[in-house]
Amino acid sequence: MNGSGGLSNINSTLKNIATNLSQANAAFASFAAALASTLLRLSNALSTAGSVHSVGLALPVSSFTVSGSPVTGTGTLTGAYIPQSPNNFLAGPGSGAVTAVPSWRTFTTNDFNGGTGANATAVWYGNLTWGPLPAPPTPGLTFVNTVNITNGTIGDVTDFTGNYRSFMLIIRNLVVSAGATCVLQVHSGGGFQSANYSSTCLSIATTAVSTQNGTTNGVQLVTINLLGSGGGGTAGMCGSLLVSNFTASTAPKVWQGDITFANANGPGRSICGGWWNSTAACDGFQLLPSTGTWISGNIDIYVVL
Repeated sequence: MNGSGGLSNINSTLKNIATNLSQANAAFASFAAALASTLLRLSNALSTAGSVHSVGLALPVSSFTVSGSPVTGTGTLTGAYIPQSPNNFLAGPGSGAVTAVPSWRTFTTNDFNGGTGANATAVWYGNLTWGPLPAPPTPGLTFVNTVNITNGTIGDVTDFTGNYRSFMLIIRNLVVSAGATCVLQVHSGGGFQSANYSSTCLSIATTAVSTQNGTTNGVQLVTINLLGSGGGGTAGMCGSLLVSNFTASTAPKVWQGDITFANANGPGRSICGGWWNSTAACDGFQLLPSTGTWISGNIDIYVVL
């Protein structure tokens, strides 16, 4: 074996290994440095990507005010309407065919169905059209109910409701069982009132004239005895009575009437008026003969519009 040659080869191999290790270490260092630089750049990019430094709110200055703008950290952006004059609304142009940015303005006739038929005397109806003003209601009578005799009495405590101005009673041939005069009593506070009336009445028959003034147990309707059925009478009392503000509580309720009746001596007529001396609201009435009971006839109730 050549000892010197073997050593020489080993030495050469060791030198090559050392050189290769040195070169590998340099390459790794270069790689590590490049990797570190790349990671740093990536970290910086990630830390700044998508960040917001300031946020503001912009709204039309003709309609809104803005507060809290801009937000640079934490906060709230708030928009609020600018106060407007009464009857203004936000809308497009009130006329013409050109589009425009909405603005605050008042209504015009063109805002309703294009203004077709609109004028100073027209009104807007529920069917979305313009039309003439409706005629005011014609004053007149509206039928409410017919009151019949019950157990010899006649009256009503159910139909005097609502805010009607006046009520009218139409008396239709009321016949009493015996000759009697007649008064009207109001119903208030749960009962018919039998005192504290003031009335005046003038009754005229074929051969008699009778008047009554003063306080009675009701509004006097007739002061001459009606012809009772016991005397063969079939013709009774007819006429009309009018009262106003019956359900109000501000003044006494004044009645007035014009009555035609049958008397033992022939036909008669009575002009009457009066009131119950109280401002309390009333909700009914009854016609009360001075004696006997009612045996036939009825009363129609109307409201006066």
